[in-house]
Amino acid sequence: MKKFIQVIIIFLILLSINFITIQSKEISTKDIFQLNLKKSENLNDPPYPASNPNPIDNSLNNNLIINLSWTGGDPDPGDTVTYNVFFGTNSNPPNVENVYPLNEYDPGLLKYNTQYYWRIDSYDDLNAATTGPIWTFTTKDDTPPFIPSNPSPANESIDVEIFSNISWTGGDPDGDNVTYDVYFGANSNPPNIISSYENSSYSPGILEYNTQYYWRIDSWDAYNYSSSGPIWTFTTKENPPPIIPYNIIPENESTNIYIDAILSWTGGDPDGDNVTYDVYFGTDQNPIKIISNQTINYYEPEQMETTITYYWRIVTWDSYGKSSISPLWHFKTSIYTNSPPNKPNRPSGPTTGRPSISYSYSSSTTEPNGEPIFYMFDWDDGTRMEWIGPFNSGQTVTASHNWRDKGSYAVKVKAKDIYGGESVWSDPLSISMPILKKLNYDFNNMNLKNMNLFLFIRTILKEIL
Repeated sequence: MKKFIQVIIIFLILLSINFITIQSKEISTKDIFQLNLKKSENLNDPPYPASNPNPIDNSLNNNLIINLSWTGGDPDPGDTVTYNVFFGTNSNPPNVENVYPLNEYDPGLLKYNTQYYWRIDSYDDLNAATTGPIWTFTTKDDTPPFIPSNPSPANESIDVEIFSNISWTGGDPDGDNVTYDVYFGANSNPPNIISSYENSSYSPGILEYNTQYYWRIDSWDAYNYSSSGPIWTFTTKENPPPIIPYNIIPENESTNIYIDAILSWTGGDPDGDNVTYDVYFGTDQNPIKIISNQTINYYEPEQMETTITYYWRIVTWDSYGKSSISPLWHFKTSIYTNSPPNKPNRPSGPTTGRPSISYSYSSSTTEPNGEPIFYMFDWDDGTRMEWIGPFNSGQTVTASHNWRDKGSYAVKVKAKDIYGGESVWSDPLSISMPILKKLNYDFNNMNLKNMNLFLFIRTILKEIL
């Protein structure tokens, strides 16, 4: 009996423990539900308001390239915060970005001297929101371009070449693109000759000799800010006269010169200007002008008399009106007559070709006395070359020509020594432009009908070839 009572007591104890455990579980589940409900309705904290703005609120002179940044976050651990960005030049800035995950934003390239407004609204996972304050900042004013400097030619320089370019140093302190207005002329208030010019070097063209020029450069940046440069000046060099003729033939004070001699000289201009020559020639010590403004550097007098002293000089003119006068030269003619050059060799070169293509031909000859030689080619199309030379006796010379029309031509060449003695013409070289193909045909069996057909075909072939 005692044992039965113990069993009953143990059973009751276990039953009581099980009841208490079940009650405890019911309270715990209920409490958790109550806590979650309370959090969703009352206990979720909204994000922190955005703070610590960059640029600083009401700041001035900000750069045009800048990132907006701020401090955000949320008091509830684990909550993710996103941002809506409001930005513009209006005091109530427009929304420019939603659900933005970062706490910095690039608004792009800003404008100079402009006030901007911005605001950041913060949102957490449960869409709780915090509206940020409106901040403002102002960008810096534009800096005008650098005043042009370092002119070339240097200011007040002299003896400047007439083919000179002008150049300068420009640019912009903000790195803006810069264009230039160029003022240039011979007036102290030079006119504008080109605007919106993108380079810092300009060619004004060929300048005048011994002339003072004035110039100025105005710089403009992309925001229409400008800087006007000073007026600079330079003076071009004086035009040097042409080269005084030298290397004359016949030599000064020479004797025994053949009566058919050719006068020649070396001329030119130190600046490469085109030159012309006035030839003075005669038996008087103050010779008269025989010819003016000739471009070739030789002169062939009418046949002179024997054992007579002749006087001559050359006046050279450049294209700017500057001149140089040679010394007065003289020579005495010989009692003997001149021996002309030997007959030139037949020209060598292509014997067939096509019209309008240039072909080269060569020849040579000798002069009995070893004197220099001139050559002239006859192209057999109504044209002849001017005399070229002089060349050394025996030297091979080459000349080029193109024929405009189809046909057959005979090229020949003649030589002349420095005293005017001319050779006979060379043997001709036959040229075909183009070569005509031969047709093999039995003319003995050709009747009138075939003859007409042959003539027709030949005409067509000539036009094609």
